[in-house]
Amino acid sequence: MHLADNIENIFQLQISAKCIKKTAKLPTYIPNRCTPYRLLRDCLSIHAIPKKQFLNVLASCCEDNDERAFLSSLSSKEGSSYYNELILERGLKLIDLLELCPSCKPKLELLIEHLPRLLPRPYSIANMPIANDIKVIFSILSEKPGVTTNMLNNLATPLLNAAVPSELPKITMYARQPNQFRFTSQEANEKNHILIGVGTALAPFLGFLELKKQELANATFTTLGDTW
Repeated sequence: MHLADNIENIFQLQISAKCIKKTAKLPTYIPNRCTPYRLLRDCLSIHAIPKKQFLNVLASCCEDNDERAFLSSLSSKEGSSYYNELILERGLKLIDLLELCPSCKPKLELLIEHLPRLLPRPYSIANMPIANDIKVIFSILSEKPGVTTNMLNNLATPLLNAAVPSELPKITMYARQPNQFRFTSQEANEKNHILIGVGTALAPFLGFLELKKQELANATFTTLGDTW
């Protein structure tokens, strides 16, 4: 997109004077004064599933006729089967399409108009609530790893390889409304449990087991229900 030399330049977001939409307004999730780097990193979901309208706009940004025809076919009614196969099943995203169509160079304002907001990723805490630290679990896919899991992996790898880390990385977190599932000391004492989780969904179970271990260590209960 020819942004390498301007990636840290500050731009000001305004509604175009040519805009005919009466209810047009600036997106609240983009700072009034922003840089292309911050826009693409923090504000827009560049990994979102491209909608057909967006593909049609990208087609108009192509200088190569074959690439323009390819994106136009994906956005057409007749090309629904190709859209389903390439976009929905194979998961081609904006970056993949730009690599397939190197002559496609959309301007930032088009991305702002058509890409959705980048939302925070939810993670389950993997330790009991009264602990002094917060533990999360993430898994890395061999192909197309998740946006946040890839970031966490890049931050964690130097820490694992260094005996004494020189500086700890910082990440932004916020508390999310928890669900209604609870595991209390009383339940641990009275009942047996079979815990079933898929992948990293086992994260909260580790917190429950940590609680049971502490209950035994503190002699709160002499016996606890079994857990499988």
